[in-house]
Amino acid sequence: MCLTQIGQVVDVLDDERAEVELGGQVRVVPLTAVDDPVRVGDQLLIQCGLAVARISPPEADQLARAARAAGESR
Repeated sequence: MCLTQIGQVVDVLDDERAEVELGGQVRVVPLTAVDDPVRVGDQLLIQCGLAVARISPPEADQLARAARAAGESR
């Protein structure tokens, strides 16, 4: 099973990689699947270690709430 995570960009290394905070850890993540330019502070959807989309803060909040609710229902 592959888990999709929400991460926040803490540093843009170049056009193809960024450092992203995921669950308290900073990881280098490829940006090749993200069409929009990425900036420090942006929220990204990370799947299988690859950034797949840039999302807005309201979208990130909504997804985080849904993930918590799904975890509580188990």
